[in-house]
Amino acid sequence: MEQTIDWCFNSGADIAKIACKVNSKAEAARLLGLLDDERELIIVGMGDEGKIVRIAAPLLGSRIAYVSQGKGKETASGQMAAEELERKMKEISNGKD
Repeated sequence: MEQTIDWCFNSGADIAKIACKVNSKAEAARLLGLLDDERELIIVGMGDEGKIVRIAAPLLGSRIAYVSQGKGKETASGQMAAEELERKMKEISNGKD
């Protein structure tokens, strides 16, 4: 994934996007670890195991979070409604359960 990011920027991109299916917590952690980079990135975790990436990535610097317009209107596996993602991000950033 790091090589793909490097290729994007070496090819002139302003922002690089990595979106892939997450099968485990270790894979989620690896995706989130990509955000330890000075460059502009969009990181998206797909599937049920990718939900944590969708919640944490914007808090760690991912430039965009993909959400649905409402429950039942999801267009990708692991996607959440905007209200749900916003609520979960607030819970995490405020330290609430």
